[in-house]
Amino acid sequence: MKGQVNLYYIISSLLLVFSSLCVAAVGLFQPSRTELLLGLLLFQLFCIVFSFYVSYRFLLLPLLHLKKTTSAVLASLDEQVPEADSTALLDRFQAIIDREYDMRAAFRQAELDALQSQINPHFLYNTLECIRGQAIVDGNRPIADMARALSEFFRYSISRATHLVTVEDELRNVSAYMKIQNYRFGEKYQVRISMDESDRPFILQCLLPRLTIQPIIENALLHGLHDSDREKEYLDISLELTDSRLILSVADHGAGMSQKQMDRLNTSMRDDTPHTGGSGEPQRRHSGIALQNINERIRLLFGRDYGLRVYSTLGMGCTVEIVLPIKRGAGQAHPGMAAAPRS
Repeated sequence: MKGQVNLYYIISSLLLVFSSLCVAAVGLFQPSRTELLLGLLLFQLFCIVFSFYVSYRFLLLPLLHLKKTTSAVLASLDEQVPEADSTALLDRFQAIIDREYDMRAAFRQAELDALQSQINPHFLYNTLECIRGQAIVDGNRPIADMARALSEFFRYSISRATHLVTVEDELRNVSAYMKIQNYRFGEKYQVRISMDESDRPFILQCLLPRLTIQPIIENALLHGLHDSDREKEYLDISLELTDSRLILSVADHGAGMSQKQMDRLNTSMRDDTPHTGGSGEPQRRHSGIALQNINERIRLLFGRDYGLRVYSTLGMGCTVEIVLPIKRGAGQAHPGMAAAPRS
């Protein structure tokens, strides 16, 4: 429709210009040809009328229709929502804002899916299996183990079967990632996992978003423990159940961050605003991008009551706490239902 309107405007403009040139040429070179000059003037008048019609039909009428529709919508809102009670109208605006937020989050997920679809997983898996097989033939067991760990890590990371996975699957992916890192750094890092043994079977089957724990571990290695000169570094993963929530924390004992950095990061995750290091703050440590991405996915899936919070002391380490609702597969019963409730 837009192209058709533009075509009408171009035609009317060309006709108007052409008729004007003809009138000017006849008046200049053939002043005695009054019949021809009169005909050209009538043709020019037709072009002017045609231009006015196009402007009225495709410009003025749509504007009038828009004004009429807008007035009708405003009038209906005034009738439906009394002036004394604006709560309903505010709720409707809030619903529109929430829907826009969900659409933006879905768009980000679609971008991630599009990026993942560019990777041919079968080509990657087959190549890594070939490397592993050749390493076994050559008697190089460390290379074979690392190729297997890398294959498992990529298979898990780029899989698009579901957004929710079990805690057991997530911890298995962390194990594969740490094997790769320890091959690079000589078994420097060790992950320690703690949970109530009576809750272990249930906790391992709880659901959480795919790639929740591993990016936090990677963030700790890149920012918290990057400059460590200790021979051994520990990363502690703890999991705890309450009556309605799964609380998961990942702690390192590295560089940590200042109170100002921690407050800024927690505020940005709470308010869903981009995190910046701020002037005068070190940009190298805890950029917060991975943490905010995890927090945003959790809140999109489960609501704004859940997500991440960071606790840190400069020079002593950092703890990332993840609060999730208890989601589990069919057939799994909450162990707390048969016991005394926990706080």
